[in-house]
Amino acid sequence: MELSVAAPGAWLSAREREVLVDGVPERERNDVDYGVPVLRLLAARYGGEISVDATDDATTVRVPLPRTGSEAPGRGGGIASATLWRTLGIGLAAGVAMRGFFQATTGTLPVIGALYGASVSSVGWIAHLFHSAAFTTIFTVVRSEVANDSFGDSAGATVATGIAYGFVLWFVMAGFVMSLWLNAVGVATPVPNLNAASLAGHLLWGGLVGALSATLPPLPDRQTVRNRMLAALGRRVPPSRPP
Repeated sequence: MELSVAAPGAWLSAREREVLVDGVPERERNDVDYGVPVLRLLAARYGGEISVDATDDATTVRVPLPRTGSEAPGRGGGIASATLWRTLGIGLAAGVAMRGFFQATTGTLPVIGALYGASVSSVGWIAHLFHSAAFTTIFTVVRSEVANDSFGDSAGATVATGIAYGFVLWFVMAGFVMSLWLNAVGVATPVPNLNAASLAGHLLWGGLVGALSATLPPLPDRQTVRNRMLAALGRRVPPSRPP
C-alpha cells in the first residue's frame, strides 16, 4: 500500500527532504518543520520508506507501507483476547484433571490454600485453579514469543514442551517456592518438598496443557462471533474490511 501527498510548488526545503528520506538528525534543527521528523519516525515505525519527487511544478511525498498480517512492523507484542480465553479454558481443564489425579492417588489436594492464610478447602481449590490458569498463560505467552524453531510447533513437540514445563514447575515452584512460602506463613514444610505423587501430577498437568494447546482449534475472534450472532438473528452481516 502506498500513501502519497502532492501539492503545487516546492513546499519542502532541501533540508526537509533530507530528513524525510535519510532520517532524523541527532540534534534539532530550526530550519526543519517539526512535522517532518514526526512523519519520518512514523513511517519507520511501520516499516515504510519515504521518497520525494520534486519538479518545478509540484512536490510529491510517497510512503509505501507493507500490507501484512500478524507480522506487520509496528504491531506490539501480545496475544489476542480469543487466545487468552482459550488459554484460560485450557488452564482450568488441566487444573481440574490435576485435582482429580491428586484426589484419586493421595486423597487430598496439596495445602495450597494455606499459602494465602486459609484452611478452607474451597479456598485451596480456587487458588489451585488460579495457579493453573496463570501458569498456562505464561506457557502460551512464551510459546507465542519464542520462535517455533526453538521448540518446534508440531503437536508432539508442544506436548513435550508442556511436560518439561510441568517438571520445571514441580522442581522450582512446588519443591522450593511453595515450601519456603508455607514456612513463612507458619506451616512447617521440608525444603525442598519433592515427592513422586507431586511430580506425576505436574507432569500430567504439563502434558495436558501441551496437548490441548496443540490440538484444540483456535477460538474465533470477537468480530467473527458477532457476525455469527447477527446471521443467526437474520440480520445483515457487515462486509469484512480488507487487510
